[in-house]
Amino acid sequence: MRFLPAVVWIAAVLSLPAHAGTQPWRSGAALALHGSHLYVADADRGEISVFDTRRPESEPVRRISTGDGPEQLVMGVDGTIFATVRRADRVIAVRPDGSTQSVSLPGEPHGLARDDAGKRLFVTLAAADEVVCLDAGTLKVRWSTPVPPHPRPIAWLPSDELVIGHLQEGALTVLGKGGERKATVALPASGDSRGTTTGRTPRPAQAWALASTSSGVHAVYRLVDTSAVLETDEYYGDAPMELRVATVEPVNGTLAVTATSGVNGTFGLGTGPTAVALVPGGIALSAPGANGLVFAPLGGGTIGSRQELRLAGGFTALASAADGDMVFGLSFSTRGVHAIRHGEEVVSQLLGPLGASPLPPDAVAGRRLFHKANPAGVACASCHLEGMDDGLVWVRDGQLRQTPALAGRLKGTAPYGWDGKQSTLDGYLRHTLGRLGHPAQSDRQIAALATYVQDFLPAPRLPEKGALDRALVKRGEAVFQSAKAQCSSCHEPGTAFSDGATHDVGTVSAAERSRAPDQGAAAVLETPSLRGLARTAPYLHDGSAGTLEDLLERTDGKMGQTSHLSDTDRTALVAYLRTL
Repeated sequence: MRFLPAVVWIAAVLSLPAHAGTQPWRSGAALALHGSHLYVADADRGEISVFDTRRPESEPVRRISTGDGPEQLVMGVDGTIFATVRRADRVIAVRPDGSTQSVSLPGEPHGLARDDAGKRLFVTLAAADEVVCLDAGTLKVRWSTPVPPHPRPIAWLPSDELVIGHLQEGALTVLGKGGERKATVALPASGDSRGTTTGRTPRPAQAWALASTSSGVHAVYRLVDTSAVLETDEYYGDAPMELRVATVEPVNGTLAVTATSGVNGTFGLGTGPTAVALVPGGIALSAPGANGLVFAPLGGGTIGSRQELRLAGGFTALASAADGDMVFGLSFSTRGVHAIRHGEEVVSQLLGPLGASPLPPDAVAGRRLFHKANPAGVACASCHLEGMDDGLVWVRDGQLRQTPALAGRLKGTAPYGWDGKQSTLDGYLRHTLGRLGHPAQSDRQIAALATYVQDFLPAPRLPEKGALDRALVKRGEAVFQSAKAQCSSCHEPGTAFSDGATHDVGTVSAAERSRAPDQGAAAVLETPSLRGLARTAPYLHDGSAGTLEDLLERTDGKMGQTSHLSDTDRTALVAYLRTL
């Protein structure tokens, strides 16, 4: 890495030719370019910072207050900057004259895109599992439609279709012009089978990011082999994962995968949602816990072999300049905005600092450790996406173990782990980091990580009160607490809905027990918290219950009694569980 002198920098920025393949408004990111200005969504400070790209190593020329948690930006055709503000449940528009508009969209607006004409905006609601179309001029809702769980990135295509990626699914959802569901595009289950002993093909999971092309999208996703039988307690250290990019384009009028490319190595690109930007002939990739930035060629591209910019940390967002040879990145570790030009060599320069995070220093340090990659490129955030879970079930020492959600579920829920062997959160985190292959952490580092995961991971959003049948929920609460149903005998209300004890409830199969070194201990599981239950499917330690209804059916007589319930009482109980 080297840095450009300011004079060379300015000349480079001012001489950028047009790059026909770049239409960043078709799929949003935390960075957006408009002329010589770069707009940066700063979720920590609740604002959009504006940098003049002609003035390197300078403070923002403007700061626009947005409210809690701006996430994605797109530019309007008239210079309006649109932003999703996730924690505040709003989409805002900052007009060229400085005036602002906003619309309330309950359900955590996250992904953002617009059409080429600039008349429509498209928003994914991460907690409500919906896509909403807004009029770009008035911000009035044109339509909304339900989509599969955990929608995140969204892209508009010239065919007037929408492509949506999902945090826990290895597939893309395709919507038509009016929001009608048109198709599901399965991402290919191909790639290497690193870490397995059987040669199984890993399964696709987590469509984390989309980058729009002239006619389609590049979708970044993970391949995982959750069935690899890794016999040591160090399975986290070399989890069989692979990052891939699928090119999705129209084929005979239908969207289909036309090519895939692997991004191999242990660069840490799987340490959280991947940041992407198109470059001529390829794609730029990074992630919060990555060791910098990767330029990867895609199918016969012109950027040649893979290039890397090694830095102390990764980027949470990327945006290409007009020619695609200049990429701007938002640094996760330093909170600086960088500009990187790639060619025969990769050069980088600091554009400017965002300023200190208002979060407590321990929370910032803990967040950094949460995303830090181990030698195999895996971090806590690789499986605990946004502090939640990856929806996957892994094999460890012959035992099936679903990834547990963390956000909002740790305070007051000791002991920790499915087996309940760790009595303190600090001890559990130290044990987990050791299995991840991290070097020994100081007590202060462990305490910082505990602060972050316990107090600064946003809890799953509950259903909107207006959408609830209050009488049904109240009836379900009575069923839950009844002596006959016995739900509350272990999941105690007034606490974290856990008694803090371990039990053999008969859900561990005989096959699992036979593979365990200690068959008696293998049958015992810690009572999990029920906080955020509606957002943490599948259920049980082995993920064998896909829905809450299935959970009640499968555990009757093992975890409470539900066979005596009427259909109405069963429906009421599920309604109540969704509010926890």
